[in-house]
Amino acid sequence: AKRLHGTDPVHGGDTLGVRCPNPGWLRLLIDQSGPVTGSSANLHGVDTMLNARDAALTLAVEAGHVIEGISQGGLASTVLDTTGESLIVLREGAVEIKHD
Repeated sequence: AKRLHGTDPVHGGDTLGVRCPNPGWLRLLIDQSGPVTGSSANLHGVDTMLNARDAALTLAVEAGHVIEGISQGGLASTVLDTTGESLIVLREGAVEIKHD
């Protein structure tokens, strides 16, 4: 990827975010082609992007490919930190987490 402008997608550290997408067509693409890497279109501190054009404009690197489409909306992904002995909810989204 070629760095262009925008928010830096990597802020140091030694962890990696992994996402399990919901749309069936995207899971089929991954099954057929293997793992896909990419930046989230919803970077920390930036408004949620709902279409491919706006999402591409927020990324700090040139995208290898952008699949056109409009988000169906809904909740953002739930983000967990699993690096410690217990889970830490970084962002609660589509998956509801029961807190003890």
